[in-house]
Order: sequence, then C-alpha cells, then structure tokens
Amino acid sequence: MRVVEGRSGSRLRLWIGVLVTVLMVAAFTPAVLNGSTMSAKSQTIPAGVSSKAVVLAGAGHFAPPHSDSGYDANGNGLFDFLLVNASVQITAPGNFTVSGTLHKANSTLQIHNLTSAGLPVGPANLTIWFDGRPINQSGIDGPYTVDLILVNETSSLLDIGKHTTQPYSHLDFDPMPAFMTPPHPDSGQDTNGNGLFDLLNVDVQVQVNVPANYSVSAFLHTANSTLALFAFASVFLPIGPGSIRVSFPGWPINQSGVDGPYTVELQLYESSTGFPLGSNTTTTQAYSHLDFDPIPAFMTPPHPDSGEDTNGNGLFDFLNVDVQVHANLPDNYTVNGFLHTANFTLAEFASGSAFLPIGPGSIRVPFAGGPINQSGIDGPYTVELQLSEAGSSVLLGMNTTTTQAYSHLAFDGPTPVPPIQSSSAVTTPTIDGVITSGEWNDSTLVNLTAISGNTLPAYLLVKNSPTMLYMAYDAVGDTS
Repeated sequence: MRVVEGRSGSRLRLWIGVLVTVLMVAAFTPAVLNGSTMSAKSQTIPAGVSSKAVVLAGAGHFAPPHSDSGYDANGNGLFDFLLVNASVQITAPGNFTVSGTLHKANSTLQIHNLTSAGLPVGPANLTIWFDGRPINQSGIDGPYTVDLILVNETSSLLDIGKHTTQPYSHLDFDPMPAFMTPPHPDSGQDTNGNGLFDLLNVDVQVQVNVPANYSVSAFLHTANSTLALFAFASVFLPIGPGSIRVSFPGWPINQSGVDGPYTVELQLYESSTGFPLGSNTTTTQAYSHLDFDPIPAFMTPPHPDSGEDTNGNGLFDFLNVDVQVHANLPDNYTVNGFLHTANFTLAEFASGSAFLPIGPGSIRVPFAGGPINQSGIDGPYTVELQLSEAGSSVLLGMNTTTTQAYSHLAFDGPTPVPPIQSSSAVTTPTIDGVITSGEWNDSTLVNLTAISGNTLPAYLLVKNSPTMLYMAYDAVGDTS
C-alpha cells in the first residue's frame, strides 16, 4: 500500500474506513466559499421552553490545518483515491457531514463527495475520499483546492472552509479503466436485403486501460422528443482502442415520420459494477425516415367485438374481439388481450395468433363467457391489446378498445354439476371402516374413476334413512 501524507506529526489521524458512495453535492460559489467563516459554537434554548423538552443538535466548526494523502487500493503503485482529512472541533455531540468539492481554479476539474459520522465533543477528523481516476483523466496537476462544508443532523450549516492539497501530478493517479473517444460513427444496416435499413447502428469508440466487460446505454431522440428510442450493448474489450455497437430498430424511425440527423446520448459503464465511466453526445447523419424499414405490422382500430354461441343454447360461450392489423411483412403475429371492468372485479386474459399476408388482416382474441356471466357485471368492457411478432417479446403496438354494452346474462355460465340422488336405506350400515358383503347393495353408486387425476378405480356409495345420510368411499385396489 502506498500512502503519501501532506501533514506530519502525531496529531494526524488518517482514517481509512468504508468507502462511501460517491454523491453529488451542491458546490458553493467562490464568493460564498471565500466569505467569512460561520460556526455554531453554542446553542440557546428559547425562553419559556424547558431544557428537558429540547433535543440539541450537534455543533462544531472546522479546526485547520487539514491534511491530504494519496491511497493506492489495488497495489499497482498509483493512487486510486485522494483523501482529504477535514479537522473539526466538536462543541456539542451529534451527527455531522462534511462535503467537499475538489477543483482547479478554472473548474476544468471538479469532483464532489461527502462523509458522515457521529462524533462526541472534542477534536476529530472526517475523511473525504475523492476518486483519483477523474484526476488522471483531466491531465491537470495539483495542488488542488478543496472547498469544505460542515453541517449537522438537521442540515444546519455550521462552517465552511478551504484546503489546498499537495502538488500531485495527475499521473500519480490510476487512469480510468476505459473512456469514450469520439467521434462515434453511425450507419444503417439492412438485414433482410430489401434495400431499407432495419437498424441504425452507432459504433461507440472506447479507449481501454483495463481489459474487462463494458456496457453502453444509449438514448436516440429528436429535438422535441417526438422520436425517442433506447438501446443497450455490452462487450468484452482488451487493452487499447475498441468499439461497442449500439443498435436502434429502424421501424420506429420510419413510423415517426421524422428525418435526421438524430441526437444520441451515450453512457459508458463497467459491466460488473455499473460504475459510470463517462457520457458523450453524438449526432447521426441526416437520414430520411423513409430510409428505414416500416414496422412489420400495426393495429388499425376500430376492433369490432361479438358474442359467439358454440353449443346452440342461445347464450354466448365467447366474447370475440377481432383485432384489425395491417401487415407490411408476411409473418405470424400474436395479440394478447386483457378484458376488465373499471374496478377490475372482472379481469380476464386471452390471446390469438394468425399468419397474416401483406395488407389488412384480422386476429381474433376470444374471451371465455363463463367468467363474464359469473362476475354479474354488465358491459361495456375495456380490452387492452398488445401486438407482437409470434415468438418475439418486442411489442409492435398497443391499443385499447371498448366492447358493446353486453348483459352478463347474455353469456353461458359454468357447466352445472349433476346432483347425487341418495337411495333410501333398506339395510342400516355399520360405520366401522369396513364395507362388508351386501352392506351397501341398496346405495347409490357414483363412479369417481372418470375424475381427472385419479389413478385407481374409485366409487362413492350414498344412501339415507329418514334421519341419517350414509356415505362410503371405496378406492379399489388401494392397499395403502
């Protein structure tokens, strides 16, 4: 471990603790930071208020000089962090936070972080960890200025201060594992050979210092965001220059009717940690939206609905929604439907699939009538629809339609279960767990073998006297 300290002496206490998550804090302007020092060294209880009823917040102030040091976490001889040890004097115990902004005079380098701790009365140090990688990438040597802010658990400002670090070289710090190196070229890609682009690719250029898996998230949009697309890609990159291709589907661009150029915002991450390594913005070529393949298919409301009676009893067994679809690409398509009432006391899912040639077509989505009958709720019903290519999770569109005002009584209920007619007992059985010969010959016999899931022949025997009902269950061949 390599540590360089900026102040010597027995009073220096370098706290290397748990690394706090990097948080952005508001940077005070130089005018504020150069103003007179504010401190809260005493607290006054308002007149007429008992001291026992007041919970005092922490109080204290900065007690310079402060110190700084470099910390090498991975043993490669370069600093991963620049640690600033803020010296404070606590006059009332509490929880304290010191936030810091490390920068150069021209603000071409700015890094923010903070640290918190519960402290008793007396002197103490609070250590702020500044990421060393942005320092390396900035190319700016020290010394660096660190603006300090001290607050307590109520977020009351207790003090402001300033510290100047040692004259580090930016090369003393670990470089970024990887960073983007614009420009980032873009191109259209025709995957089906029809002369139109199915994808708009952006090849994000990356310089890699540490071989690893890296990810790019991308947001393509127009100035007014009438077109907005997201994409993501992740690849392993060796040391040196590399590229990560981010692909946007072409059909939303065609459907938007908006020509390029398009703006693409890029974010680079370490795949394993999700740690952000930088952001870039690039502008694509001036594509025409007609350069891109149209959407494979899209819904064209209205979507008519109707009841269907399959057993000829005059009641509907299904409520069918015929989803109207225009296909630009002959393929198998699927529509998922969700039928419900406003309060979702009736909620039913259904789907339908069909092969559609180019042109207008229809996909029927049948909802079972039994649940509608049982709900006791009359229509109209709301039906939410989602269209996709069969076997694909990519949505081609969503629609909502409202059915006719059906009565729930227009639909078939569940198939009734025939009742069991008990026989009058001639012989009174002995309830002893044993079916003796002739004991149940006068009973009604119900064959349970036909019930789904039964693996053994089984029978239910039922008979009754004027005051008692007798039942026996016989699982034939069960020796358990």
